[in-house]
Amino acid sequence: MRAFFDSDIVINFTLSEEAIENEKKIIENNKRLVRDCQRDKLLCDVKKNWDKFYNQYKTNFFKDRKWLKVEFDHIFKEGLKNYDETIDESEIRKNEQTKLVLEIGCGVGNSLIPLLMEYAHCNFIGIDFSKHAINFLNDKWAKIRSMNNKLKYENMNLENNMKDMNEKETNKNVKLEGKYNCDFVNSLNDVSEKEVKNKNILLENNINDRYRNNDNNDNNDNNSNNDNNNNNNNNNNNNNNNNNNNNNNNNNNCYILEEQNCTDIYELKSYKKLGNLIKTCVVDITLSDNENSNFICEYGSVDIILLIYVLSAVQPDKMINVINNSYKYLKKGGYVLLRDYGLYDLTQVRFAIKKEKNISENFYVRGDKTFVYFFKTEELHDLFCKNGKFQEVQNKYITRIVKNRKRNLEMKRIWVQSIFRKI
Repeated sequence: MRAFFDSDIVINFTLSEEAIENEKKIIENNKRLVRDCQRDKLLCDVKKNWDKFYNQYKTNFFKDRKWLKVEFDHIFKEGLKNYDETIDESEIRKNEQTKLVLEIGCGVGNSLIPLLMEYAHCNFIGIDFSKHAINFLNDKWAKIRSMNNKLKYENMNLENNMKDMNEKETNKNVKLEGKYNCDFVNSLNDVSEKEVKNKNILLENNINDRYRNNDNNDNNDNNSNNDNNNNNNNNNNNNNNNNNNNNNNNNNNCYILEEQNCTDIYELKSYKKLGNLIKTCVVDITLSDNENSNFICEYGSVDIILLIYVLSAVQPDKMINVINNSYKYLKKGGYVLLRDYGLYDLTQVRFAIKKEKNISENFYVRGDKTFVYFFKTEELHDLFCKNGKFQEVQNKYITRIVKNRKRNLEMKRIWVQSIFRKI
């Protein structure tokens, strides 16, 4: 599979010091903060605004994040490569099923569903701030499971039909072979009786034996021709039946294939084993342990926690609560996988130019009244590793130039991508 966004319209670029200085100058020259009363109202209505967002856009705003497999596949499959090739596959599956994945801020499933469809050995839990997002996720996943089950039953019915047809064909061939054997034995008996009769006639009457023998030979030829004609007719009928059965089989196969080709829901065109979505619930993960009464799962039971464009939507003073809660749910050696917006991203420059978008340093409000924060990799390192709770595995900027051919634009995007491991 190609690297993330590796194509002719999205290319890598190196963020030069000159470019950093230019972006920094634009942002520092436009630090017009929102009014205090407006800021307080926005911070109070966070949950309400996210519900409005999902109620308006439903499942149509974000694209499915299929790049997760490219970037984090080795984490989801960690431990599998250590198995010896001689170990039974059922044992591998048994070990695979113990992996539990929790996505914080799952939204309508743009990260969760691609992972559910890719990693059948994982159990998944999705939590979000918005009840509308959870409802849309549940509906979307129910449709996918229903479609997958339909494809499974269609495949089973097709296999059963093919099996029944093969059994019927075998039984027909056995019956026809038995019939031909009986006809052949009867024809031999008829010939032997006629030969005895002819010999007796020859012994009794020596007169006109030439003519009698000719008559008998003619009769034998006629009988033999009749038997051959009957056998040929039976063979022709049998071939016609076989051709009809083959045509029926082809028609059935075409019907099923047409049904499958019409099934283009999340690339689910044939039955496949899916991951297990064991739970979804509405949880405010930004609350401290004393404030949050929602039970998600056992502490120390989660293998992987996903924070995909989530931490940036949390006000800065509550980010530490998200990290502390993640630490509690993770088992020792578990991972936090993070992707978010990086400092000096194009969207930050655009926010800086607009009026009354800046709430605090690198923290802005969008037009839909949701928040976005732009990170430095050093900030993320301090948030996760400062108290000795996590070990940094990966922490880097991802820079891409996205080309809009229609508008002839080049957009410089900057993200941060990190992997932190619980110590």
